[in-house]
Amino acid sequence: MQLPIVEVSKSSIPIIWLDTFIIINMTQWKLGKSIEKIQKDRVAYLYNKIYELTRKKKLICPIADQKEEIWIGRSDCLKTMLELSLGIHSNYSMSVRDYQTRQFMEAFIYNKGRVEINYKEFFIDDPEKQLSSNSKFIVSADLGLLEKPEKLKKRNIDRLNKLENLRQSIVKQNISFEEQLEKEFMAELAGISILSNKPIDKLTYQDFIGVNDYWIYWNNLSDSYSDFLSFFYSSYYRKTPVINIDCQMSAKILTGNDPFRSGHTMDISHASAAIPYVNIFITDRYMKKIICDLKIDDYYETKVLHIGEINQIENILISYE
Repeated sequence: MQLPIVEVSKSSIPIIWLDTFIIINMTQWKLGKSIEKIQKDRVAYLYNKIYELTRKKKLICPIADQKEEIWIGRSDCLKTMLELSLGIHSNYSMSVRDYQTRQFMEAFIYNKGRVEINYKEFFIDDPEKQLSSNSKFIVSADLGLLEKPEKLKKRNIDRLNKLENLRQSIVKQNISFEEQLEKEFMAELAGISILSNKPIDKLTYQDFIGVNDYWIYWNNLSDSYSDFLSFFYSSYYRKTPVINIDCQMSAKILTGNDPFRSGHTMDISHASAAIPYVNIFITDRYMKKIICDLKIDDYYETKVLHIGEINQIENILISYE
């Protein structure tokens, strides 16, 4: 048996996650802008139902990374997000990754057979307490974009081109999903290897200093230098949920025949951080297929749906009333 067994403690109040394109369409509908009628009906229902259930304290709809994808009409979209979330913020994906890494490092050091991840880790503050408060005000600060949209757009295009070229190369070489998955799990060490100009098997903990925070986490938990690199080869590292989901989805897309699209990087980031903690994860049709083909939804007992499955979404939300 591969250790550890991962257990998930979910909120007693259901949590729903909305992808960015849904929020954008909701905002366009609210502003009276022209969108397809079928999409208009879907987002109108979803907005109104979530609005109703959050105010009845029967649903949590947090915001976090989605706002980093919105450049045009940002203030209007943020208003939509605040209305649905009641100001409840989840942690950013990188914060979730950092927290889980520390958890699973500790489990590795002490050889724990089970690791429990709790929904509270996904949030800045306890969302059940926030939802149950009687505050009449929503307090939220938007620091805005640190760079101009044009620069962000160019960087995204450059990244997209590199990833699509990589996918085409992988497909041309007939690299299997399993082979690519192994490469994804080894990517952290491969990156350190390139930066330090050393083979992977010659790396030491010192090569991590000043590059990322992995050694800092480890040093706060253990004084055993020799075991540090072993963590990255262990099942503990590979079963860290945010890493496991990210690597599986990346390998699936990179070995597939569909082009790598601009939103895929953030979609993977959202899914990796959110799916273990939420009850409903609403994304687009393509990402739903990737997630469900990998059975990530089953493993974490999370309902993954796309906006076209509005009847199923409606049945679930009605059950929360």
